Amino acid sequence: NVACGYALKGDKGRALRFLRRSIETGFDDVHHIETDADLTSLHGMTEFAELVELARAGGDEAEGQD
Repeated sequence: NVACGYALKGDKGRALRFLRRSIETGFDDVHHIETDADLTSLHGMTEFAELVELARAGGDEAEGQD
């Protein structure tokens, strides 16, 4: 929800950071990430596509990264 709020405000950097944090802590509903209208401003961004792939992997690749 925090990521959505930042995305709606146009703060894409913070939105991506909070989305990453959500995925790293277990949120892996790829369908929701891809279809949530609140995140539309992030679509087309390389970082967003990478986070979608990370969610598909279950967030496992994020362990140990900061």
